Amino acid sequence: MQEKLFQLVCPTCKQEFYIKRDTIINHEIDENLVPLVTNRSLFVHTCENCKTTFPLDYPVLYYFPKQRMYIGYQLKGEGSITSTYIEASTMDMFVEYVHILQDGIDLEAILPLKDGVLKGYTYDGKDDHQLFFRKEEQLICLKRRD
Repeated sequence: MQEKLFQLVCPTCKQEFYIKRDTIINHEIDENLVPLVTNRSLFVHTCENCKTTFPLDYPVLYYFPKQRMYIGYQLKGEGSITSTYIEASTMDMFVEYVHILQDGIDLEAILPLKDGVLKGYTYDGKDDHQLFFRKEEQLICLKRRD
């Protein structure tokens, strides 16, 4: 379970408030949330001020450990959150992807480059005008095209 704080405005009385909602749910650990998902009550809220119940639409990632599967819901349309899911098959790959994104590099542009040209190389950082890739003791520097 991972909670996120959402700022809401009641559509009836216009009262502003904050609520916490679970955005990552583990099917085996978060047993209390399973019925809230299946009966959709996880996606509604009742205003404490006027008692109006209204729908909540927010992204949720649901994990089934036995099946090793995630089901994700993301918002679509105006003002939506759009996300890309990229799977890392090893811990090293996961850390590398985090490193790339932390450096502000377009991961979706780097992955085909790495797969096609730099087989076996690992992203190793950047400076103002270059990207660095390393394989054992060999380092490759590529000029950035921003």
